[in-house]
Amino acid sequence: MLISSVWRGTSLRWFNSGLVLGGIFAAIAVLLASSIVIRPWWSERFTWVPITAATLVLLLRELGVLTFRMPQNARLVPQRVVDAGPKLGALQFGFEMGTGSRTYVTSSLPYLLVLALALAASPIEAVVAGAGFGLGRALMSSSRTWSRPVEVWDEVLLGQERALRLWTFALGGLAAAAIALMS
Repeated sequence: MLISSVWRGTSLRWFNSGLVLGGIFAAIAVLLASSIVIRPWWSERFTWVPITAATLVLLLRELGVLTFRMPQNARLVPQRVVDAGPKLGALQFGFEMGTGSRTYVTSSLPYLLVLALALAASPIEAVVAGAGFGLGRALMSSSRTWSRPVEVWDEVLLGQERALRLWTFALGGLAAAAIALMS
């Protein structure tokens, strides 16, 4: 979780900008890679099949019916990034978190997003999805930073975590299904 005492004020704006830029960068990277490796041989007619299957499997994972680990780079940000300063350090940290390259992933939803991007998204949809991912992360970190006292925010989140997971996953699953059906 973002340490609010490290990234406040101007730093938070730089951090949030990095989240959005990182999300856009990652979405475009997924789109480019899939355009080289997957899309040349993939039939768009069947895009709904893996997206629907992944949605169901990952929803069961979110509900705790299935338990398996998802790939992630579960490392903390090195001190040198924090030491880079309130602007550059915050921007770099945000960018890395926005790409998903240096973060803990607590939900299965980003994996569903990557699959939908790889199989069905247009360049504009990829940019919008990446920006949305970054903005979602920015909303969480900003709301915690602005919350007083922070401990209350943490308690409320813990109390609502299951409901939030299910609602965000349901909405994300519907968005992925819409992308698949429109392709």
